[in-house]
Amino acid sequence: MKRTLLLIAASCYIIPSICSAVIYTVPATANIFSAGLASPVAPAGGGAGTLPVMVTLSSGALQFSASGIVNYDGTVDVGPDGYPLDAGENVNAYGGVSGYKGQTGALLGVFLSNATPAAPAPSTIDFTTAGVGTSFLNLSPQIGQVFFIGDGQTAGHLAQTFFVPNGATRLFLGIADCSGGSGDPGFYDDNVGSYSVNVVVPEPGSAALLGIGASLLLAFRFTGTTSTSYGHDSCDRRPRWHTLRCLIGP
Repeated sequence: MKRTLLLIAASCYIIPSICSAVIYTVPATANIFSAGLASPVAPAGGGAGTLPVMVTLSSGALQFSASGIVNYDGTVDVGPDGYPLDAGENVNAYGGVSGYKGQTGALLGVFLSNATPAAPAPSTIDFTTAGVGTSFLNLSPQIGQVFFIGDGQTAGHLAQTFFVPNGATRLFLGIADCSGGSGDPGFYDDNVGSYSVNVVVPEPGSAALLGIGASLLLAFRFTGTTSTSYGHDSCDRRPRWHTLRCLIGP
């Protein structure tokens, strides 16, 4: 899996036009339940926060890497996987966006079509240990179904794959928040910090070009050279093929 991801990343590096790899900043105030709306909502009060971050996409599969720190209640700092030392939160659905059950403060996503989400919302996925957990390899959420992203890796540090549902044209990134661990969405006003999220989205019709890029990479995997210009085994300022050789390894 990790080797495959490196080849895909290298293919995007060789032929940049076939991939859209963008780093998004997701603030702690990004209200995942306001995905697809004109303004954020907080039926529970306590502040609606900000609209979640939108990513335009095509069909296929996505993988993520995320880092950063958020504080969701003024006392606890957490990373993208959320707070591991409590029972998590169970936030109700809003409109056409499902609820969320899982680690508090975690990085979340939701796929939408071009339409404004409307009730009824799809079922809530249980991301606690009693449900699917957070260490799954693959996930296929429905449109409008909030899903856990975390840092984008399993507990064993394998990349997780998220399949885009048919009809989805947008991905929204944010977090869930409520009062006291359960209830309606809200209480984003005391949230601070942000996550940095890398999303790789292959462009439509790029599968063949990805294969070409991977083939080119394999064809040019020659060993690096020692040079006083570059420094011993350095990837800095080398030609593109040398750089890839340094990054991917033998």
